[in-house]
Amino acid sequence: MADKDWKGADLIFDLDGDHLDHVDPFNFPEMLEIIQLQTHDLWEEFLSTEFGFKEEYLHVTFSGHRGFHLHYRDPHILGLDSSARRELVNHIRGEGVEVSALRNNSGQGGWKTRLEDGTINILNKLDIAIQDGSEGTKMTKELCDIIEVRSKSPSSQVSKCGVAKMKTLAEKVQHPQRRETILSGNFNVLGGAKNQYAHIFLELVKGDRSLIMVKAGETDEAVTVDIKRQIRWPNSLNGKCGLQVVTLPLDRLHPEETNAFDALNEALPRFDDKTRELEIVVDRCVLRLGGDEKEFSLGDTLIAESNIDTFLTLKGWAKPI
Repeated sequence: MADKDWKGADLIFDLDGDHLDHVDPFNFPEMLEIIQLQTHDLWEEFLSTEFGFKEEYLHVTFSGHRGFHLHYRDPHILGLDSSARRELVNHIRGEGVEVSALRNNSGQGGWKTRLEDGTINILNKLDIAIQDGSEGTKMTKELCDIIEVRSKSPSSQVSKCGVAKMKTLAEKVQHPQRRETILSGNFNVLGGAKNQYAHIFLELVKGDRSLIMVKAGETDEAVTVDIKRQIRWPNSLNGKCGLQVVTLPLDRLHPEETNAFDALNEALPRFDDKTRELEIVVDRCVLRLGGDEKEFSLGDTLIAESNIDTFLTLKGWAKPI
């Protein structure tokens, strides 16, 4: 029986386009490019730089649909239990991040870089929030919503923040000297009872999804934590759209490199040469499979070759006529 005991599991980071905010899910090429870049940044800015993971143990795959998988196979990592794997995800999300330690860290990447970039990002958003009119109101609500989400985290030092308090914070960061001090990494200059405004500012940085998503990707925690989950096999077809699961080297992951991996050309299976007439049943969709990018609208008809036929019908974006 001993040889049937659990031996370990890949440490898997699953980044999927359905986690993206403010990205049109019906613009498939754009969505896929964004998630590809985030997968690259997750490796470069966290897994490699901050965790010290080595490329020799990395296996990268296109999922066959809306994202990418990073399999890490260091023998020292394979035996990690679900609790240890959850700690890695929590760190990427900013749970328990110690700001003072980051300030004294001479390295770059990970949360140190995110904290520096996030400080500028949140200051810019507070500059909008202080304005009168609809844009200021909208941004203030967005910032309050971030705090509401962060308040549910065990590591959060802020339980709530209303509009009035957020407006006060926005006013505080307008002072030139105070702003310079904040940019240097010292949030305590914001003051307030029990340093509440410093805590609010830090939680805004930690919870700003526009920064988190751009800088490090949003990995599906359930996949990373589950030590018994089955992951799609390379060269298999994804039943949600008919594209192929494809392995690729790390140096082709960044979508802006000259030799970048292009899933919409390289993950097309070999079907027959048959065609079929389809009718678009969604308001709008953008697609590129092996050719030029095309945009379709509700009621459009097209003669689709097998790959496009399979994709559109499995996605539910078109139906046969």
